[in-house]
Amino acid sequence: MIKIGSAEGKPGRIQQWYYKFVMRRDRAVLDDLKSRDLFHPRLTIAKMVAFLFAGLIHSITVILPLIGLWMIISRFAGYFSFCYGILLFGVAYVIRPQFYTRPKSTLSREKFPALYEFVDQIADSLNTPHIDEIVIDVRFNAGFSYFGFRRTSFLFLGYPLWMQLHDQERVALIGHELAHQMNKDFTHTFFVGSALNSLTHWMYLTRPDELNYRRLGLHAVIGNFFMWIVTGGIQLIYIGLSQILLYEKRRAEYLADYIGSSVSGTSGAIDVLNIFQRHQQSITVNTLTDHPSNEYRLEFLRSKAELPPKYVLDLDYSNRIDKELSVLRESIEAEMKRLQRLGYIF
Repeated sequence: MIKIGSAEGKPGRIQQWYYKFVMRRDRAVLDDLKSRDLFHPRLTIAKMVAFLFAGLIHSITVILPLIGLWMIISRFAGYFSFCYGILLFGVAYVIRPQFYTRPKSTLSREKFPALYEFVDQIADSLNTPHIDEIVIDVRFNAGFSYFGFRRTSFLFLGYPLWMQLHDQERVALIGHELAHQMNKDFTHTFFVGSALNSLTHWMYLTRPDELNYRRLGLHAVIGNFFMWIVTGGIQLIYIGLSQILLYEKRRAEYLADYIGSSVSGTSGAIDVLNIFQRHQQSITVNTLTDHPSNEYRLEFLRSKAELPPKYVLDLDYSNRIDKELSVLRESIEAEMKRLQRLGYIF
């Protein structure tokens, strides 16, 4: 994340200005989405620009090896042509589209049948595909994502959050995350999503370690300063592309809230957002924020007709899930203590 503020953590002038800018833009997006059909997203200039940028990003990894092959065949640089061609092949390999690393600590269906059955039942209620893997972690949050070329689906559940939720709140949380499979989020498509991921990978590759003259020498400082400029340019492209796609990100979250409320009931979805609201008392505004504010998400749900629950989680069934997850409690608490010692705040 790229946080804007003072070193002491207090909101600086730039942060205050950016917060006001984001909130004004969020208000305009919210007012627009209240009156639109979220289930049928329209083609926008932002989508076309994002698709164009993604195409340019992916084309670089295709063009470089072609240029390298041409250098080798045409002997463009004489005896050095082969070396230059191999170098371009190497660069193309390094900057190729990257996939997020597949999580290792997943829960097996054999050991956690009640949890998987519950999630599958919510998926059936929403008419969405079943989740491939579930991960329990220490965050006070939840998430959904695809990994790998085969687009394996993963559901992430934070143990501290899960244990604070009541039955219908759990239904709303799972419903919201599974809804991301059906809300046609343009930013999470393979083409655009992998392009954004490639930009973050390029930033990591080009970012210099330091600019210390005494330790590195003049030539190294000049080279690192040039790489710093390159990293900044890639970073600006990433931020700009993320801001262009802000409307789509917001639409996806509002729609996921609404779809989740259709299975849990509106009151269950509102209760979950209120829990997040109480837990996130202080808001850190950053340039890569995906979610709208909790206040706006609550306002959006309340602007719609109240929906009755489509799925009711039985108390005994909920207890069965907790009993399964109890075997993870000791390791989760140990990991939370370790992170707290490192300064992580839950």
